[in-house]
Amino acid sequence: MLKVIANTKGGVGKSVIASNIMPFLCKNKDIVIHEFDNNNRTEFENTSLKFDNIKADKSESKIDEILYDKLVDNKVSHIIDCGGGNDTIKVLDFLNDSDLNGLDYYIPINDDLEQVKNLLDTIKEIKKRDNTANINIIFNRCNNNNKDDIMEQFVGIFGNEAYGISGVLDELQKDVKEFYFVKNTPIFGILKNVYKTTLYDSYNEAKEIQKNINKYKEKWAKLGKGEFAKKMKFYKFLKDVIKLVEIDLDKFRS
Repeated sequence: MLKVIANTKGGVGKSVIASNIMPFLCKNKDIVIHEFDNNNRTEFENTSLKFDNIKADKSESKIDEILYDKLVDNKVSHIIDCGGGNDTIKVLDFLNDSDLNGLDYYIPINDDLEQVKNLLDTIKEIKKRDNTANINIIFNRCNNNNKDDIMEQFVGIFGNEAYGISGVLDELQKDVKEFYFVKNTPIFGILKNVYKTTLYDSYNEAKEIQKNINKYKEKWAKLGKGEFAKKMKFYKFLKDVIKLVEIDLDKFRS
C-alpha cells in the first residue's frame, strides 16, 4: 500500500496529515512514513511508526527502494510526504520515472483563498504524470465537522453567491475521488511537542488504558497523591484523543 501526500505549497499541514491521519487509513500495522523534504524534518521520540527522512534531491533511489519493498512485502504500508514547491514536483517526477501509477494522492489545503490556485496546480501536475491517479482532497483545520460550516469556511472551493465568489467545486469533481475533513485541534501539537508521539500511537495507548483503567488507577495510586493527579490529567487528555479518533476522524474516514 502506497499513499502520497502532496501540495506544491508548503505550510498546509502535509507532515501533520502524514504522521497523524494517514496511519488510520492503512490496513497494515507496519507503517513507514517517508518525508521527502529539503527544508523540514519530522521527528518523534515515542512512536511505533517508522520515519524515513530524505532530501528531495535524493528521492529517485529511495523511491526505487520503496517500490522494491512494496513488491516483496505487501504487509508494510508506505506513506510519502512530499515537501512543498519544487520538492513536490521532484517527487512526482521520480514516481513517474519508476512507473508508479494509479497511486492514492491526498492534497491537504487550508481555507486561505490563495491556496485554491496551488490546489488546482497540484492536481494538474499529478494528472500530467499519472492520469490514473486517485486524487483526494483533505480540508485541513476545519472549524468543525458540519458540512454547511465547512462550505462557508472554504469559500474559495465552494463559492459564496453573496460575495460574488463562484468557487471551483465543479472543476474539482472531474478529477477528485473523495473529499475529507480534519477538525482543527490543539491535540496534534500537544502530542508532538509535549509527549513526542503521534495520534496513532496515543490512540492505541489510550484504548489500552481505557480497557484496563481500574488496574491503572490502582497502579497510579501507589505512586502518591501528586503523581496520581498527574496521571489522571493525562488520562483525561487520552479520552479526548479517543473522541477525536472515533468521532471526528470517523467522519474523515467516511
